[in-house]
Amino acid sequence: MVQDIEGVHKIYRARISKHAKFNDGIFIYLEVIIEFGYNINDTIQEMKDKIIKEIEKLTAMNVLNMEIIVKDVYYSEE
Repeated sequence: MVQDIEGVHKIYRARISKHAKFNDGIFIYLEVIIEFGYNINDTIQEMKDKIIKEIEKLTAMNVLNMEIIVKDVYYSEE
């Protein structure tokens, strides 16, 4: 799923948690490494859309909030 998104080199850290008082959805926190040369905003938005769609389809759980932090930019010297 995420490996199909151009511009995402690696997911560095992922944290998923439930709402403390209610069982109505989950919160997702991701730290990613983006490849050099890709638009960060477009890449992150595409990543959010795909992840939310897949999680809600496969688990029937609502994604209440998703936070994606770009921790680094990967530059290939090729």
